[in-house]
Amino acid sequence: MQIFKNENYVINKGVYINNNFIFDNRLVERLRIDETLDCKIIQDIFNVNNTSDVLKKTKAKNNEVKRHFQYLYNLDIISFKRQFTKKTIYSNNLFCVLINIILSYFLRILPFFILNFFIAIILNINIFLSLYIFIYFFTSIIVHEIGHLIVFYFLNNFKMQCFVVIEKFQIKLITCELSDFYRKIVALTGPLVAIIYLIIIIIITNQKILLLGVMLNFFMLLPFFDDGKHLWAKKR
Repeated sequence: MQIFKNENYVINKGVYINNNFIFDNRLVERLRIDETLDCKIIQDIFNVNNTSDVLKKTKAKNNEVKRHFQYLYNLDIISFKRQFTKKTIYSNNLFCVLINIILSYFLRILPFFILNFFIAIILNINIFLSLYIFIYFFTSIIVHEIGHLIVFYFLNNFKMQCFVVIEKFQIKLITCELSDFYRKIVALTGPLVAIIYLIIIIIITNQKILLLGVMLNFFMLLPFFDDGKHLWAKKR
């Protein structure tokens, strides 16, 4: 996420700051501010609504202030006015969250689904085969994220202390604090469920091109990706 000078932002509803803690009503949890961050800069960000105003109030360098903005942005604590592609999904009802994820993501990929249809016609490719493969890849992404969400829901004693952020085509699950072991299970489940799903589809349809989706989910277990970072993170 690129942070610009003289840009307006808002603190998302239900989020408050108190000394060294940020309270998030969506998670029903206090979030301790990262020890590497300056609480004074965080406080300044909460007190104003423009990036340039924050730079004026603090003596810190631009890159340091941007790092604080990035931290708050990653936790969906702040939103910028230009973020029309970003959607936050929150509900105490697991079913409502799942339906919202599926509908929101479907609407985002719909133009590409239509484009895929016309490309298949132009290139004289089997239209139904092309659409099937596209649908399988799309559903594997949804299965991946739902795998994370449902396992978290079970491990958290059937409480929805989390919310989902969809930005462009990236889906991110932000949860309350979990133990290291539970966090690793949640991280592992998404790629694992998607791999099993795709392997079953490959066996049924014999579409070996879907092995690319299997490989991609294996790659997500590496420490370069978000799931891999949680999976291989050292104990706190």
